[in-house]
Amino acid sequence: MATGKTPKPKVPRGDGYSLPYRIWWEIEYTLMHVFGPATQDGDKDPRVAMKKDHDRRKQLWLERKAAEQRAQG
Repeated sequence: MATGKTPKPKVPRGDGYSLPYRIWWEIEYTLMHVFGPATQDGDKDPRVAMKKDHDRRKQLWLERKAAEQRAQG
């Protein structure tokens, strides 16, 4: 007999968007801004690369969350 619960999608290791990740990302991004290298062009800037990865993870998290809600409703 089915319990009605859908399994959570498997998140690859190191690709989550957990609260500890978000807190650490804010700390690291701020430290990179203060103590990191000078601003560079385009993708050479480590802060730009960090932001792109953060945005990618956030988008995946939102998609997983929406899929989970669709499966429940």
